[in-house]
Amino acid sequence: MVKIYAGMKLLVVMCLMFSLIGINSAAAEDDISGHGLEKEMRAIIDLGIMKGYGDGVFNPQANVTRSQFATLLTRALNLEPDVTITFSDMPDDQGLAEGIQGAAAAGIVTGYDNDSFKPYDKISRVHMSVMLKRALDYLQIESKRATLRYVDNSQIARQYEEHVSVVTFYEIMGGRTIDNKTYFAPKEFSTRAQAAAVLYRLLNLITDVEDPTPVDPVEPDVGFGIASYQNGELFIEKEYSSYETALQAWQNSSGKLLTYGDSIIKMNTGIALTVPTKAGSLTNVYNESMSSAWTYVVNDTELRYLDSDDTKVKVQVGNKVGYVKHENVKLFPFSALKDRSSYSVNSSGELVHKVYQNSRDAAASYVVGPAPSELQQGQVYFSWDGSTFFNAAGSQVAEGFQYFQHLPARSETSYTADEINQYILNELVALEQRNPNSTLYKDASKRSKLIGIGSHLKKVEAEKGVNALMILALAQHESAYGLSDRAQTYNNLFGLRVYDDNPANDYFKTVAENVDELLNEFWNKNYIPPTGIHANGAAFGHKGYGFNVKYASDPYWGSKAAGHMYRIDKALGGRDLQNAVQIGITTTDGLNVRKAPDLTETSKLFTYPKTNMPVILKGEVSGASDIPWIKITSDLGIKQEAYVSGHYIRTLPIVK
Repeated sequence: MVKIYAGMKLLVVMCLMFSLIGINSAAAEDDISGHGLEKEMRAIIDLGIMKGYGDGVFNPQANVTRSQFATLLTRALNLEPDVTITFSDMPDDQGLAEGIQGAAAAGIVTGYDNDSFKPYDKISRVHMSVMLKRALDYLQIESKRATLRYVDNSQIARQYEEHVSVVTFYEIMGGRTIDNKTYFAPKEFSTRAQAAAVLYRLLNLITDVEDPTPVDPVEPDVGFGIASYQNGELFIEKEYSSYETALQAWQNSSGKLLTYGDSIIKMNTGIALTVPTKAGSLTNVYNESMSSAWTYVVNDTELRYLDSDDTKVKVQVGNKVGYVKHENVKLFPFSALKDRSSYSVNSSGELVHKVYQNSRDAAASYVVGPAPSELQQGQVYFSWDGSTFFNAAGSQVAEGFQYFQHLPARSETSYTADEINQYILNELVALEQRNPNSTLYKDASKRSKLIGIGSHLKKVEAEKGVNALMILALAQHESAYGLSDRAQTYNNLFGLRVYDDNPANDYFKTVAENVDELLNEFWNKNYIPPTGIHANGAAFGHKGYGFNVKYASDPYWGSKAAGHMYRIDKALGGRDLQNAVQIGITTTDGLNVRKAPDLTETSKLFTYPKTNMPVILKGEVSGASDIPWIKITSDLGIKQEAYVSGHYIRTLPIVK
C-alpha cells in the first residue's frame, strides 16, 4: 500500500485532489494549444508550479536545467528549504537556490563529489528519473520495480537502473516508441513539456493513494482556549470553537495565555523556545510574509517572543525581528521558566555568558570579553543580542558592544607569527595540565593541528586581507584547538561543509590548504564582499548581522568565536584591544560606499544592500558637499580605503 509522507502540507494535497484530477483549463492563444502534453502543462501551470513567459509563451520544447527541475519538485511537494545546505556553485537567483535547498533537505538531490551541483547543466532523462525516484522515497511510496524492456537498456548506467525501473513501474516516465521499438533515451535532455508531464503524473499518483496516512490532521477533540499557569502546570480555564473567539476573550483578559490543545500560541511576554521536528533539528526564521528564510537556529534556542497569531510567531533574533512557524517553537511565559540563559560579571570584571539548555536542564558558560561598567558582580542580566542588557525586572541597564565580535575581518592583528605560534604552544600545554585525565587533550602540545600555523595566518592576512587572529579564534572554536577528530583526520579546522543534519568529511591535504579554502571559497567569496550570497556584515556578529547569520546554526557562535579572540589577545598582552580601531555600523539599507568623498556616479565603489554592516572608521574628512564624510576600510581589501556619509553611520560604544 502506498503511504503519503506525513510532513507534506495539507494545502498541497487538497489542491491536488480538487484541482489536478480531470482539470479543464481554457486554452488561450498560446504555444501549448494542441501539444501532445497540453493537458499536463495546463494542470501544472494552474497549480502555480510552472509559469510561462507572458504573451502566451510557455516554450514547451526548451530544455530544463538541474536547478530548475529541483525547484519544480520543491514547489510541487511544498518542500521546506534548508538554508544550511549549500553547494560551491549555488545560483545567485534566490528562488533557484531555495529550490535546490528544498529538494536537498528532502534527500531528492545531493550534488557531486566536488561539492558542486552544476545548477545550469541541462537535466538528462536518466537524472530526472533519479530525482523522481528519490521524491517517491521522500513520500514513503514503496519502490516497486518494472522489468526494463527498452531497446536502449544498455545505455542506462547500472547505478541508475533501479531509478528508471521504479519510475517506469509507476508510469511517471516512459519511453518513446519508434518503429514498434521503445527507447528510454537516458542521455537525452528533458524539455519543459516533459517536466510538466512527469510532475503531473507524480502528483496524480499521490491522489490515487489508498487509505492515505492523514497529513497534518486537526484533531477534533483539540480546541482553542484561555489558560493560566497554576503550580507550574498549564490550566485551561475555558475553551472556544475558533481562534477569533478565543482571541477576543484573550484580549479582554489580563495576563492570560491563548492556547491550542496543550500548547500556548499567544501571550504577553516570554520566550519562544525552538524545538526539533520530524523534518530536522533547525528552525528557519522568515520575513513577515513567510516567503523567505533569512537565517536559522538550532533547537533549544531562546528567542524573544514579540507577538503571534494562529499561523506564525514574531520573535527577536539577535537584534533583528523575524517570524517562525508555530510547529518550530514552544512558547513559555517568563513565570513558567525554570531557568534561562543569562549574563554575569566575574571577579576579573569580565562578562560571562551562561547558555542554558532547557531540554536538558543544564548550562555551560564562557567568557565573552570585558563587562560594561554598569553591570555589577553578583547580579544576573539578560540580553538578546549580547550588547543591550536588562535586569530581572526587564529594565535596560547597559549597552556595550564586544570589540572582537564586531571587528570587521578587513583588519590586522598586531601580533607576529612567532608570537602566535608561542601562544598556541602555551595554550596547548595549559590544556594538558588542566585536563590530565582527558583523552582529547592528551599530548595536545604534540598532536594539535594548530602547531606552527602562525606563519601561514600572517601570510594570508597580508595577501587575503583577513585578520589572522580571527582565523585562529575560529579554528580554536570549531576544532577544539586543533584536536577534534575532524581536524586530526581531515585537516578540517573550521567545520567547512559540515551541516547539522548532514555532516560531511571534507579532507584537506594540509592545514594551510584548509585555511586557504576558508578564505577563498567562503569568507572572501560569499561572506565579506557586499555582493556575496551570505553577505550580512564582515564580522563574527550574531544572528542579526555578521557571519553568524548564515555560517552557523548556533545563535551564539559569533559571540563564542569572539570570546576566543578576546582570550588570545589577553594572553598575548592585550595589545589589539588596547589599540582598538573605531568601529561603526551602517544604519540604512542601500548605502553607497565611494572611492572619493563626493556624490558623483564615478565615485561609487559598491553598495551595502542591507543595514547593520560593521565598518572600521578612520575619521571624518571634508568632501565635495556638506555631507560629513567618514573614511572607512573597504570590504574589498584590507589596504583599500573608502568613504560613506556620516549621516548613516553609528559609532559603536565598545567595551574595553
